[in-house]
Formats: sequence, C-alpha cells, structure tokens
Amino acid sequence: MSANKACRVILVLCILGMMGGMMALVTAATGYPNKPITYLIPFDPGGQSDLEARRQQPWLEKTLGVPVIINY
Repeated sequence: MSANKACRVILVLCILGMMGGMMALVTAATGYPNKPITYLIPFDPGGQSDLEARRQQPWLEKTLGVPVIINY
C-alpha cells in the first residue's frame, strides 16, 4: 500500500470516528433539560435585567419544555 493511500485510509477512519463521537453526544443530550431551570439575576428586581428575564421566560419555557424560575 502506498503512503498516499494509507494517509487517505487513516483520514477516513478519523472522520468516521469523529462522526460516531458526535452522534453519541447528540443521543446523550436528547433528554436535557429534564428539570426546571433557575434563571439567576444578580441585580435587584425591577431593573432592565429583570424585564429582559421576564420577556425571555415564556419563550424559554416553550422552547425547552421545562419551567423557568427567575431568582434574584
């Protein structure tokens, strides 16, 4: 086997290995998140951070399928 052909075989095997690893990660992440999410805001309620968190909360709950709890 020539060196060029051996390099191609190794490259194909590496690519297949990486694809297999990515598929394992995707499969493992399908059940996440499965618990409520706590959205922590380090500032007092009523400020811009609070308004943005409240605006994002319904979208996050709909998209992720779990409750989002806003905490200060």
